[in-house]
Amino acid sequence: MSERQIKKEILLLLMSVILVVMYVVWSFKSISYGEIKIEQGDSLVTLAEQYKGAMSTTKWVDVVRTENNIHDDTIIAGKTLVIPIAQNKEQLASDQ
Repeated sequence: MSERQIKKEILLLLMSVILVVMYVVWSFKSISYGEIKIEQGDSLVTLAEQYKGAMSTTKWVDVVRTENNIHDDTIIAGKTLVIPIAQNKEQLASDQ
């Protein structure tokens, strides 16, 4: 392989890496947190359906369990939960 071909291959690889990094940064969604009061009849799944945004129900429930040190599906009415609030790029831009 000639030196010129090697330089072309390195340039192509570098451009590919840059594109992947740009895609990851562009598609990144910031997660902030808020608190909600648990109401009678609430469950983690019903709350996920209400607050998850683009996040999957399973991911939302997992994050809530981790943030609130919950080991099963039991939540108690009257208590508060820390929940993730996904913000897309448009919301972040409007906050600035």
